[in-house]
Amino acid sequence: MPVMKLHIAAGIMFTRQVVAAVIVMLTAILVAKLLSVADNGVYASLSLVPLMASNLASLGVGPSVVYQVSSKAFPVTDILVASFVVSVATSMLAVGLLIALWRFDFLPSIFNEFKQATTFAIFATIPLLVFTNIVSTLHGLQLFREFGLLSLLPPTAFFIGLIVLVVFYEPSVSLDNIIKLLFMAYSVSAITLLLYFRKELEVGVSHLARGLKCYKLLLGYGLKAYIGNVIGLLNYRLNYFFILTFAGSAQLGLFAVATMFCEGLWLVSSSTASVIFPRVASASDKSLAVAGVTLIAARLVLYITAAAALCLMPLIEIIVNTFLGSRYAEVNVIVYILTPGVLCMALARVLANEIAGRGFPAVNTKIAGLSLAVNVAANLILIPQYGVNGAAAAASIAYVTLSTLTVQAYSRIVGVSVGQIISPRVADIHTALRFVRSMFSAVPK
Repeated sequence: MPVMKLHIAAGIMFTRQVVAAVIVMLTAILVAKLLSVADNGVYASLSLVPLMASNLASLGVGPSVVYQVSSKAFPVTDILVASFVVSVATSMLAVGLLIALWRFDFLPSIFNEFKQATTFAIFATIPLLVFTNIVSTLHGLQLFREFGLLSLLPPTAFFIGLIVLVVFYEPSVSLDNIIKLLFMAYSVSAITLLLYFRKELEVGVSHLARGLKCYKLLLGYGLKAYIGNVIGLLNYRLNYFFILTFAGSAQLGLFAVATMFCEGLWLVSSSTASVIFPRVASASDKSLAVAGVTLIAARLVLYITAAAALCLMPLIEIIVNTFLGSRYAEVNVIVYILTPGVLCMALARVLANEIAGRGFPAVNTKIAGLSLAVNVAANLILIPQYGVNGAAAAASIAYVTLSTLTVQAYSRIVGVSVGQIISPRVADIHTALRFVRSMFSAVPK
C-alpha cells in the first residue's frame, strides 16, 4: 500500500478535524444557549464521566492498534478482533463497577439528581466509546480519509439529534434529554462501525485461535501507553472536578466553553500528530531522516497555531458576546489565560507522537505524570483563591511544563538540539505552501 505524503495526509486530517471542530463548537454553543450556566457546568462534568471511564477501561488498546497495524506485527483482522474482544470485556467491567458504586452511594450526589434512565444512559455510553477503538485500524493503515470520515460520526449524530430536538420537541429540551441524546449519538456511531468492519470481524473470528496470539503484543504496548493516556486526559480534564468542588457548577460552565474554544487551536497539531505516529511506527529505519520530517512539521504547527491564536481570540470574543451574551462574558478572560499553554502543547503533541512511534511511550508517561503533579498542586493553590481564572492559570502552567519536558526528551532521544526543534528554516515555508494546497485537494470534488 503506497504511503501518502505527509503534507497531503496532514491536510486531509486537518480538513476533517476542522469540520469536526465546527460541529463541536456549534453543538457547545447550542447547549450553552439552551441550558443555564450552572446546568452547562453539570452537563460538562457528566459528559466527562464516560470519557474518563472509557479511557480507564481501554487499557491503551487504541494507540496499540495503530502501532501494531502500522508495524504489520499481525494480520489486520487478528488485531481488529483482539481489540474488539478486549474493549467489550473491559468496558463491561467498568460499567458494572460504576453501577455498583452508584447503588451503594459512592459516586457524587449529582448522579442522584437525575432519573435512573439518565444515569444508565451515562454508564451505557462507556462501552460505545471504548468500541470506537476499532476505527484506529484505519489510522494504522494510514487510510486517513476513511478514518477522518468515521471519526466525524459521533459529533455529527449528536449535533443533528440536538437540532431535531430543538426544532420538533422544544418543550422536551432539558439536561436529562440532552444526556440521553449523547448516548443515542454514540449508539448510531457504534452500529455504523460494526457494519463497516463486519467482513473483517467475520474473518478475524474464523481465525480466533490465531488471533489470541496477538493479545499479548496488543496489550504489551497498550499498557505502556495506557498510563500515559490516562494521565494525559487527567491533565486536560482534572481541573473540571476541582472547579466543580471549589467553585461550583456555574464556574465550570464558563470554563467548559472557554476550553472548547481554546482546544480548537489544536486542530493543526492533532491532524499532524495523527499522521506522524503511524508513519514513524511503520518506518523500518527510524533514522534522523524521519525525525527531520517531524521537526519541520512541529515547527510549522507551532507557527500556524500562534498565528491562529492571534486571529481567533478577537473572534471568540465576538462569538461569545453575540451568541451567549453577558452571562458568559468571563469566558474571554479565561481564553486569554489558557492560550500560552495551549500554544506550547501544540508543539509537544507532535513531538510526543514521534516518541511513541519510536517505541518509547513510557517516556511520554513519565512526562505526563510530572505535569499532572504540577497541575494538581497549581489547582489546589489557585482555584480557592482565584476561582475559574486560577484553574485556567493552573492548566496553562501544566501545559508549559509538559511541553518543556517533551522538547528535552525528544532532543535526547532523536539526537537533535533544542534550537533545531524550534528555530525557523527556509524549508518550513515550502512545507507550509504544500500543506495549504493539500487542504484544498482533501475537499471532496
